[in-house]
Amino acid sequence: MPDFKAPELSLHSGIRDDERIYRGNSMFRVFAPGDILRVRPLRAGDAEPGDIICFDGMHGETVHRVVHKNADAVVTMGDNNPRPDAEPLRPDETVWLVTERCDIRGGRHAVYGGKRGMRIFRLNRMRRLLKRFPDRLAGVLRRILIVKYHLHKKVRFGADEIYYFRNTPVLRRDASGKEAWLSPWYRAVFKAGGK
Repeated sequence: MPDFKAPELSLHSGIRDDERIYRGNSMFRVFAPGDILRVRPLRAGDAEPGDIICFDGMHGETVHRVVHKNADAVVTMGDNNPRPDAEPLRPDETVWLVTERCDIRGGRHAVYGGKRGMRIFRLNRMRRLLKRFPDRLAGVLRRILIVKYHLHKKVRFGADEIYYFRNTPVLRRDASGKEAWLSPWYRAVFKAGGK
């Protein structure tokens, strides 16, 4: 790589040219907002699947993981995003490889890439899918259960009505009638009075 030239000092969201401040939640469980990321310049084609890179994306500077690459494109995705980024990177683009993170307490942590990074990526994807499971299961149970406990005890807060089971708040209904269950499991077992 004798022709590879590191980029000049950039006007990005960093303290120094080799640091970035993380914002957002697309890499939830890997970084927290406010973490300082140590980076070094790299050609996108040299990044391995599992590496976390910083690059100029469609909505500004982005920190995502490389999930796939071939001779023509490098595909990136946030661990917490539903799908890969719309625009793949060209292999000759200059990106920044994230090598370390410093949390708000000053603790320094290595950032893993490669095969270990892909294992972390898959684990985070599985956690994301499992997070939606209780709500879907509660929806199925709600359709299956024939007998439901009717909630009659309610308290009015402004335009909202809060329904209780014993002393536990279960359901909030606003003035327009829109319901917000305080747990996905509650809607499988309870039914609000008047509905």
